[in-house]
Amino acid sequence: MAIAPAPQILALRESLGERFDRYLAAAGEPLTSGADVTEWLLSQLPGADPELLGWAVLTVAGLLYPGLRPERMAAGTTATVAGQNMTMLIASRVGEALIEAAEAPRAAAGAAQAGTAATGTAQAGTAATGTAQAGTAATGAAQAGTVVVGRELSLVDLTEAYADLRLPAAPDATAAQRRHALQENMASELAEIRTVLTGGIAGIDLAAAGWALTGTGMCILVQTSRVPAARRARLTGRRRRHDELKNSAMRSAMLLAVIGDFLVTPASPASPVSPPGSAAGLPRAT
Repeated sequence: MAIAPAPQILALRESLGERFDRYLAAAGEPLTSGADVTEWLLSQLPGADPELLGWAVLTVAGLLYPGLRPERMAAGTTATVAGQNMTMLIASRVGEALIEAAEAPRAAAGAAQAGTAATGTAQAGTAATGTAQAGTAATGAAQAGTVVVGRELSLVDLTEAYADLRLPAAPDATAAQRRHALQENMASELAEIRTVLTGGIAGIDLAAAGWALTGTGMCILVQTSRVPAARRARLTGRRRRHDELKNSAMRSAMLLAVIGDFLVTPASPASPVSPPGSAAGLPRAT
């Protein structure tokens, strides 16, 4: 059955879609399809519901998109706001791709059921299968609190992300201390995100959603970091704006990743971040 998110989340999705269409009309080409990131995420979160993951990523992208909420407008230059908006639009494409990944097999199953309905014998077999599926669903419900995470995603290291976000912590603070400092600094925003997700998406698994956000953020970070540096231009201001936009987009991608980390382990603010590893295996968004 398709998920029916709360009206607030549907409104966020609609607003993000409108802004993406405006960007597409102005730029003439999409920021990203989200397909590569989606394929990688699903390989790293086997058994997770793509639709639930998609709605979670869309929701957080909408809540963090400065242009949708005046009180969340980023401090700084126009390029800073544009960089944050761009990152959240890319994240929204990943969310949409995850939802589409869930709709495809559902449509195929519907077509198969329609064909089966024409044959009484097949219907009997389908009923037996349905009984088995009910047992499988019960087993799945019992395992709902357990998230299976693939090796590449589990090895993502957020140490540099916490260091680069310029937290209100001592320069020599450890990653765990920086994580704790950021959680305290963003307490109200993190509480709102959790409330909107749990109250607006029935059956949401915050741990799975958190891993999806961390993977999405790190993939966008990899993509953005590969954007060529601004070439020498006649106007220094134009080159500076390019660099500000890129840096802002990268920080916003890191923010998505660390928010995902908080959703995975909200009760352990002083614990170390994800196990040490490398982001080298992350796919490049296209």
